Amino acid sequence: MIPLRRLPVISLVALAALAPGCGKKGPPLPPLRPVPAAVETLTARRLGDTVRLEFAIPDKNLDGSRPVDLTRIEVYGLTVDPSGRQPDLDEFLEKAVVVATIDVRPPLAADAPVPAEAPADPRPAQGATVSVEERLTPEMRAPVTFDLRPGAAAVPAPTAMVEPGERRGATGESARTYLALGVSGRNRWSPPSARLDVTLQPAPDPPAGLKLTYAETAFSLAWDPLPPDPWMPVWWLMKYLPGFNVYEMPGEAGKPPAVQPLNAKPQLDSTFEVPLTAFDVRRCFAVRALETIGERTIESELSPAVCATPVDTFAPAAPAGLAAVSGPGGINLIWNANTEPDLAGYLVLRGAAPGETLRAMTPLPIRETTYRDTDVRPGARYVYVVVAVDGATPPNISAQSARVEETAR
Repeated sequence: MIPLRRLPVISLVALAALAPGCGKKGPPLPPLRPVPAAVETLTARRLGDTVRLEFAIPDKNLDGSRPVDLTRIEVYGLTVDPSGRQPDLDEFLEKAVVVATIDVRPPLAADAPVPAEAPADPRPAQGATVSVEERLTPEMRAPVTFDLRPGAAAVPAPTAMVEPGERRGATGESARTYLALGVSGRNRWSPPSARLDVTLQPAPDPPAGLKLTYAETAFSLAWDPLPPDPWMPVWWLMKYLPGFNVYEMPGEAGKPPAVQPLNAKPQLDSTFEVPLTAFDVRRCFAVRALETIGERTIESELSPAVCATPVDTFAPAAPAGLAAVSGPGGINLIWNANTEPDLAGYLVLRGAAPGETLRAMTPLPIRETTYRDTDVRPGARYVYVVVAVDGATPPNISAQSARVEETAR
């Protein structure tokens, strides 16, 4: 039986308001004690045998006033047999387990001084989004049956649970049901959140054969595609749509993996690209297979992670548009600018036409896209090329630009 302190006090207040008055001025009413509003945004994801629940902590009371009188949120879970009756709130809480208790940070008063070196409060604030996880065990998968009340129709025969390896999508499956309740500073309970069902069908197997390569601007991931099933009709594929989610893993031990996938929507093929934003930084990735069954999605456990530390061995493009014009006292060169973000500059090379070895006129890269060669002999003919250099260590040097020849005046 649900404890009396969990009874919705708001209903008692409403009944008192409906009682007829006697026309006499009575004693002053006690101050109204606010009741926290219900959690309204409870969502869940199945990640292998883990259920990840997420919701926003209420930031107002049931009557709309702020700040909310809220000290903690309690999250409950229960596996209910679909062949029986759905339990009411008292019955649910009597059989359910407390998945998590989240203490909520109290709001600061408007005129409260804030210490200069106040320790950080780890509790989430009102309005913050929080998450909790429950690891499914065999005991949690066993459903609780609530028999029909006396005088009702007989309880249907229980439907067998779906075992690993069986075809997913069977009807009458058991589900894990979750709800959340807020508790005020005076142990007044909020209305319950909407109940959220999470399927207990077996998760798909994680992808195999994950490989990671990289080019100058992106990592490329590839893994073994889903094996074709010649017995699976097209309508089944349309309803139970398979796919993949790609996750970034921590490059250091002890750090948790990313929760949100890198792909905005399920990846239908078995390849994925991730932008490469920096060299010499270790990056790791893993993939989950998923099945979407109606409106329910189940993800597999993570595949083994693959990692790489990209090294910049990619040279800039050869400069284009090189032109030479002879003028009084020298030869002027001009070319088009390269667009590589890590460009360090250009080297100008010169030789005597037609076949002398080219030598660098600029010992260090120059940032300009023009150069004036004044070390010339009138009447002599020279050949020029330009190469681009990046900022890597050691630097990568492009191929030579097209050669140009010009005779000094």
